[in-house]
Amino acid sequence: MTNSQSKTTPSSDGPRTVPSRVIVPVIGLERFKHGALERGQYLTVKLRADPTDSASVTHDFAVPFFRDGSPEEWLLFRKNLRRVFRGQNLTNGPSQYQMARSLLEGETLSFFDTKATAYLNETVDNM
Repeated sequence: MTNSQSKTTPSSDGPRTVPSRVIVPVIGLERFKHGALERGQYLTVKLRADPTDSASVTHDFAVPFFRDGSPEEWLLFRKNLRRVFRGQNLTNGPSQYQMARSLLEGETLSFFDTKATAYLNETVDNM
């Protein structure tokens, strides 16, 4: 009796049965695209090319608010958040927590605040 999910593959010894398993990726193979963001769906922040130099060139960076979404959307949000931390030279915990709170919405913000309260200290290590 063979597995209904098995398939026959050729080999030098003759055909053999190899189980074929369907693995569903956590993050889909199609890339997430934001599309056009409308006013009120993002926060525009000024980032510096050299965050420690107040005379360095600045550029605007639009960061979409995060309410809920797929794991890929969360990873993209975290990437953008780290970029904001670097570009605005947010090196201490309280400033990073404040920026995160300004970009999170809804249940995600509530969950973030609950976890932040549980840690007691707003430090970079707890971020």
